[in-house]
Amino acid sequence: MQYQHWVVVVPDQPLRRPEPKPKDQGIFFNWFFFFWYSASVVSSTAIVYIEDNVSWKAGFFICVASNVVALLIFPMGSKFYAKFKPEGSPFISLARIISEGDVKLDGSTTNQGRLCSVHEVEDFKILIKILPLWSTSFFLGTTIGVQASLSILQALAMNRHIEPNFQIPAGSVLVFVLLSTALFLAPFDKFLLPTWKNLTGKSLAPLQRIGIGHVLNFLSMGVSALVESKRLNVAKSNEGSNIVAMSVLWLVPQLALNGIAEAFHFPGQVSLYYQEFPITLKNMAIVMISVLVGKSFYLATALIDVVRRTSTWLPGNINNGRVDNVYWILVIGGVVNFGYYVTCAWYYKYQNLKEVDHIDSPSDE
Repeated sequence: MQYQHWVVVVPDQPLRRPEPKPKDQGIFFNWFFFFWYSASVVSSTAIVYIEDNVSWKAGFFICVASNVVALLIFPMGSKFYAKFKPEGSPFISLARIISEGDVKLDGSTTNQGRLCSVHEVEDFKILIKILPLWSTSFFLGTTIGVQASLSILQALAMNRHIEPNFQIPAGSVLVFVLLSTALFLAPFDKFLLPTWKNLTGKSLAPLQRIGIGHVLNFLSMGVSALVESKRLNVAKSNEGSNIVAMSVLWLVPQLALNGIAEAFHFPGQVSLYYQEFPITLKNMAIVMISVLVGKSFYLATALIDVVRRTSTWLPGNINNGRVDNVYWILVIGGVVNFGYYVTCAWYYKYQNLKEVDHIDSPSDE
């Protein structure tokens, strides 16, 4: 995936300074996610519309043309890139540390490292200490995947007509997640972060940003449960019809709230990993998110399958089910997971505390 290769190169570029400041890297990640989500909005709306109303050939042609244009533009900036020579794989030293048993699971040293340098052992200890924080995001990603699947099912059973001649495709309701994330990230650096600093006297640290994302995520699940409860009540009064007389726009608040949550926790996680990882592994920050999202969606699929097999909450016709109960389970799980996250964050000590104080600071020019 080319965006991964791009995002691991740019933060290390000197740009106009000998060394990029953490503030600049934090801003970069915000804008990276902004353009990523904005492009996803275009592909989920304009391209899908062209494929449905013109032809698939036209849609694919636009995608190919866009990639060709990007391919022509990209080399124009190559002379400005700082090119670094590879210095070997950092995973070799990590594997050597594990095989030698120099570090316990709690991060303490058992052997001062006859084959491994003290620096390599310390780097490995940093990874061990950050893994619990990373693990808290798996349930977070799972709720995103479950909500995406269930929202499409809800949309299929709701009135999707905006105008008499225009109907929102059920799969396109997820664009509200992408759109809200992009719109929220746009003013994040220039308005929201300075406002936070004016109110609290401190910059928004990565752990705080991720925590806010956790809270907004389970609140989004709560809103989903309430909306579904209302939809089921309307469905009972419309017996005999699979389409409930309730606008699909009722799903917008829950999806928008989840999109805002993503604007907090995904860029926050990348910033945290990039800031805290050893210098040899900093470029793995975005990969950690990719692994997280991929595994979480598998877990979401497994969770939905378990619910279908063990309960009557997700029948073929969701008007006869209890999708709201599934959402309430996610709320409970989200609250418990947030407690786990707070515990991990409470005991975690920043490795670059001085840098944290200046991240995204508007006065750090």
